[in-house]
Amino acid sequence: MAGRADDVDLIQNGPKWLYKRYNNSKEMIQMENSTKSSGLLLGTLIGGAIGAASAFLLAPKSGAKLREDIANKYHVINDRMQQMATNVGDKTQDIANSVSEQSTKLTDKVSEIRGNVTDKAIDVKDKFTEKTNEVKNNVVNAWQDSKAEVKREADSHRQPFSS
Repeated sequence: MAGRADDVDLIQNGPKWLYKRYNNSKEMIQMENSTKSSGLLLGTLIGGAIGAASAFLLAPKSGAKLREDIANKYHVINDRMQQMATNVGDKTQDIANSVSEQSTKLTDKVSEIRGNVTDKAIDVKDKFTEKTNEVKNNVVNAWQDSKAEVKREADSHRQPFSS
């Protein structure tokens, strides 16, 4: 027969498949966000490089002027890319912090609800046990009272033996 400890353990630990599914979902969302961010960055880099190369190669300039323009554009593009990488890193960090904060809040709320449900279940079980014992005691007392009353009735109707 399962005891109170088993009941509490079942309520507190809950179904394991639900926690596994929740953790797998979190991992999939993190992988999806990571893939989207890296794809955007890669596309931006490739597009910028192709555009810059096309502009330089199609412009009619002398060799020295072209090299100077290429160097200047390289520095501008490099600065922009570093700025974009910093922005992407900052946004990624903000998103990660937000997800972490929301996960923590959700975990805390689930723990709070689980604790409340556990407490309520234990209270219901205790009240049920208390009421069951009360009914049992009432039945036993009523039976003993009835038994004593029947015995008194029988004794009052008993006639002494005459010899």
